[in-house]
Amino acid sequence: MNKLDNLAGCPVTACPHRTFNTCKVVIRCAQLVDCDEEETLRELKPQGVSAITIITVKDNSGGSNTFIITLKTPSIPKYLHIGYLRLPVSTYIPNLLRCFNCQEFGHGKKACRGRETCAKCGQVGHISDQPKCLNCNGNHSAFDKNCHKWLFEKKGAASEAKEGHIVYRGP
Repeated sequence: MNKLDNLAGCPVTACPHRTFNTCKVVIRCAQLVDCDEEETLRELKPQGVSAITIITVKDNSGGSNTFIITLKTPSIPKYLHIGYLRLPVSTYIPNLLRCFNCQEFGHGKKACRGRETCAKCGQVGHISDQPKCLNCNGNHSAFDKNCHKWLFEKKGAASEAKEGHIVYRGP
């Protein structure tokens, strides 16, 4: 299909979709933490790897032993080989997108059509110290990772990612 240059007498160009033909995975390896990122990428390129990102830790201790790998293939391999290491691969599940304007899931502030809402109390037009989640009406803020609505949405995103579907959760 990619070699198609003519369709019913009309000239066309075909190329692989830039996101449907890729996937992201996670590997964990303490031995890679001190390795040069570019050198690791060169080692992994023959296996279809196009990018590698080390997960950084917020406590200023630097990186971790967790890496997000982008592959130029729609299917996820069971293992990646780096030197003499055979590293198991797991599906990358991105965090949910939450709007910082209306506090709902599935879109960002730039695409928001809702009203500005307090992340702590869920009320429109102010900031409050009394927490109330807009998404589940619980006694916590909208950004609480223990919110049952957030956990439900995250579980759905994980299920879709493992089945190979595009992960987009929103209205």
